[in-house]
Amino acid sequence: MDTDEAAAHGPAASSLLRRRRQRTKKAKRPAGRSAVILKGGIMTDLEYARKYFEGDRYAVSTTGAVIDEVGKGMSLISLKLDDRHKNALGHVMGGVYAAVADFAFAVASQYDEYPTVTLSSSINYLAPVKGDCLFARCSCLRNGRTACFYEAVITDGDGTLCAKASFAGYKIKASAKVPEEAAAEPDPYRRWL
Repeated sequence: MDTDEAAAHGPAASSLLRRRRQRTKKAKRPAGRSAVILKGGIMTDLEYARKYFEGDRYAVSTTGAVIDEVGKGMSLISLKLDDRHKNALGHVMGGVYAAVADFAFAVASQYDEYPTVTLSSSINYLAPVKGDCLFARCSCLRNGRTACFYEAVITDGDGTLCAKASFAGYKIKASAKVPEEAAAEPDPYRRWL
């Protein structure tokens, strides 16, 4: 049924045609991939995530956070602690916990999704870090059409629960219509830009 034929049959037929078009557009959205294919070979999602988030200079360069795992709705970030992460009392600063948790949220929420920004976040500090490593594992609690909710669990090298953070994010949609070339984009982080 084309547009002219739908118009001749009235509003119900026009509505049916619109729904068919919407289903067709949704079906064209590519599924997540286990590897991103780029010129020069195949790069795993982990390698690509590390390369993509090099642009997050504060988390990667200044703080020293490293992406250890990434997948749909989850990430694991590690941080080797040194003197720059400590306060005047010699303890790890609270902002370090928050920065690592926020970076874990950024990586997890943007994998194969629209770009996401933080609407709100909160963190509860439960125990001081013992040792020289900090880990933040972030996982999706709910992923809606425009909003998402994640939780990050921050532990030290011994597995002690040091802090818990929660995040509400907003998905930024570049436009209502996704161009064909964007839908075919193999890059899970840039697909919707």
